[in-house]
Amino acid sequence: MKHLRQDNGYAMLLVIFTTALISVIGLGLLTMNVNSLKTSKYEEVNQAIFYIAEAGLNYEKEEINELITNAYVETGKEHKSNLDSNIFENDDYYKSFFINKIIDDIGKRYTSAEDPPTIKPREFDSFELQNSVKPYAEITATVEETNPLTINIESTGFFADRKSNKRTVSQSIEVIIDLKFLYGGGLPPINLPDLAVQAKGDIFLKGGATINGSVSSSNGKVIMNNNDGVNITGIVGVAPENFIKGTNSLNGNKIIAEDRVKSVEVAEYSLPEFPTDTMEALKSVNYPSDFILNNGAFTADWNSKSNYLLKEDAKFKDFIIPDGRSIKIDIGNNHVNLLVENNFSLGSSGSIEIIGSGTLNIYVENQMTIRGPLNTPDKKPENINIYYAGSSTPTINNNSQLIAASLYIQSSNFELNNGMSISGNIISGGTHISVGGSSGTTGKYILAPNAHLEHLDGELKGVIIVNSYSSSGGSKVIYAPGLLPLPNDNKTPDYSLPDLIIEQNLIEI
Repeated sequence: MKHLRQDNGYAMLLVIFTTALISVIGLGLLTMNVNSLKTSKYEEVNQAIFYIAEAGLNYEKEEINELITNAYVETGKEHKSNLDSNIFENDDYYKSFFINKIIDDIGKRYTSAEDPPTIKPREFDSFELQNSVKPYAEITATVEETNPLTINIESTGFFADRKSNKRTVSQSIEVIIDLKFLYGGGLPPINLPDLAVQAKGDIFLKGGATINGSVSSSNGKVIMNNNDGVNITGIVGVAPENFIKGTNSLNGNKIIAEDRVKSVEVAEYSLPEFPTDTMEALKSVNYPSDFILNNGAFTADWNSKSNYLLKEDAKFKDFIIPDGRSIKIDIGNNHVNLLVENNFSLGSSGSIEIIGSGTLNIYVENQMTIRGPLNTPDKKPENINIYYAGSSTPTINNNSQLIAASLYIQSSNFELNNGMSISGNIISGGTHISVGGSSGTTGKYILAPNAHLEHLDGELKGVIIVNSYSSSGGSKVIYAPGLLPLPNDNKTPDYSLPDLIIEQNLIEI
């Protein structure tokens, strides 16, 4: 009996130990399960916060993309408005317009209406409640750099009841500065790399003539006479059999390496349409009120005033500035068209200065003589355009005088002599152009695809696009792109939307 009672005590201890062990294991399993549930819940919430941040970023990316699209459309409208008004800005103007529009609109998007205004993140809350709690995303977009234009978007997601638990994602987008409407019809711009003279026919150099740059002839020859000093520094763009040197080329001419003589494919550039419709419409406008006229003709005699206002379209029968007489015309910030129905004449040592930030287009129907300077205070050519429709050759000459304008000649021949300088472009539908004396220190385009350009002497800086070219008398052409672009060549600009952004990878920060 005593032994049996001892066994019962051991059994009781075994039961108690087993019960305790099972309880400990059960409690441990319960704790593990609870912790697992907590971890799973945290991961679920944390993943939800990431999706909130990502959704906010995608929303803002669409908004920024729409902003960029709107900037492209507005830039296209500016381009079209300027073309319709015969205002020709260079490509950099429109690229800057596009970039600055984007930067300004992004700045406005994140600027509060407070006084003073402050920069604040935008809040995106278009989410459904999650367990009765509102999700939010705070978004910012900043311009990181302008070349290339890069915009960085950051979005931070969180729940309203636990703002300290948040996740932030970031993505950069690069804006493609591809303004198709600058090309005309969506075609790429004509590539004129270091090309000083482009001709359909022959390019002929003699008498010490030099070209600092490359040349190209699509259907003719490049001929270098055997006079001393004749030289072309760049590519000679013809087939080797169409490159002709004089017999004394090694003694007289500069040596042209064979690897610099090769065919060059260059697209032809056609004449832009001459604005005859605009000139016809101007015949119905009024004579200007601030000028004293005689049967519609204006002569700035010595008894008349020197300063005039011209803020709207007007016409004159004649416009005469005598020798030694100078006047100023204030156009303000207006775009003004001025028609001269008969004779436009600016005498020797006379001058016309155009005041204001606007644009003046001068249309001359019959005769034109310019012997003195016609410019703006800063002497830049983008504010003045001269259109000449007469059949007689315009007289443009006087030593070292500047015409800060672009000149468009419908069909007559053209002479630029005695050092008279035109700093804008020269466009001619005539068959002959003669240039003598230095023509200025700034680059210009001379576009005359039907003309032979005879370069008599002096230095010409720019790009020459003609039917044929000859030079002599120590004349020199120096390649330099024009200050202003050539106007659109009759192709309708393509204002459709191109691809505007390149997306970088989304990252968490």
